[in-house]
Amino acid sequence: LGAIGLGFDSLFPPKPASNNPKHPISKPYLPSAVLEALAFEALLVATAARQVANGEALDANDYRRLLLAAERLQGAVNHVHT
Repeated sequence: LGAIGLGFDSLFPPKPASNNPKHPISKPYLPSAVLEALAFEALLVATAARQVANGEALDANDYRRLLLAAERLQGAVNHVHT
């Protein structure tokens, strides 16, 4: 490569200046898909709330899934605010 005035850096594109999530290269998800996922998580929360309001206890699996739904909903909020 040196014989023709090139180096290995000429063969590879430069790396991005930063890996900042505030400036994504492309949109990784369709907004409609994100809303559908969030709506499903909200439905799970509402279902659990109805079950508890009716005096029924959540079993361990349902409770873990409720916590996951809450985590996902909060994660979406945190993502928007970063």
